[in-house]
Amino acid sequence: MQMSCIKLRSMSSANAIAQLQNQGHRITTARRVLLEIFDASRRPLNAQDINQALTRQGVKVNTSTIYRELQFLQKQGLVNPLQLSTNQLYYESAQLPHHHHLVCDSCGSIDPVECHEVESPLRRLETRVNQTGFTITNHTLEFYGTCAGCR
Repeated sequence: MQMSCIKLRSMSSANAIAQLQNQGHRITTARRVLLEIFDASRRPLNAQDINQALTRQGVKVNTSTIYRELQFLQKQGLVNPLQLSTNQLYYESAQLPHHHHLVCDSCGSIDPVECHEVESPLRRLETRVNQTGFTITNHTLEFYGTCAGCR
């Protein structure tokens, strides 16, 4: 199947910070840098990825703070959790357009892919499911395989 891969862009960290400030939330150094990390990232991140990125930027926080910040940002609608079959929880910007993921079985890389060819059949399926009385609130679709770097 030929899929079109489109670069996805999220809300800028400056806009997210302004949104939080307008709602009366404090912008700590860790929170600001975390938003910048999501703004710069082109792939979902787990807590370990985030911790390493914070450390590279000279921001030291403990793991529990990272999880609290992720929960806060999720509650504010700025990040979404992503549970893959790797049993690790990842997060990505909630401001990205709807997309799916390519997951490499060898190296574990996760890349977003916008699959217009898949969306039409999924919308038809959603319509059929809704006719049964079941309400779909979200769906995820991941493609597992081997990335170009591992072939």
